[in-house]
Amino acid sequence: MSTAKQVPSSPIVVNTWPFINATRNAFAKMMTSGATCLDAVEVGCRTCEDEQCDGSVGWGNHPAEDGETTLDALIIDGRTMSVGAVAKYIDFFLE
Repeated sequence: MSTAKQVPSSPIVVNTWPFINATRNAFAKMMTSGATCLDAVEVGCRTCEDEQCDGSVGWGNHPAEDGETTLDALIIDGRTMSVGAVAKYIDFFLE
């Protein structure tokens, strides 16, 4: 007889950093009908970009060694291996 406690399965979101709004928004997305894990990751990352989490994420973050601020991003769907990326994008500030 097993003593393991059975817990109902439900989505969870794990975040390396204590960016609470990003984690909450990602979880809220996961609770949306038809949402995928990739959708949740995108929403969490976008939240940090908008809020400039920790001053190191999103527009206006830490400049590179040459003093220039660039945008780098990559997202991969692990099931399909579809990839979207941008690297060293410079003119991303909207006026």
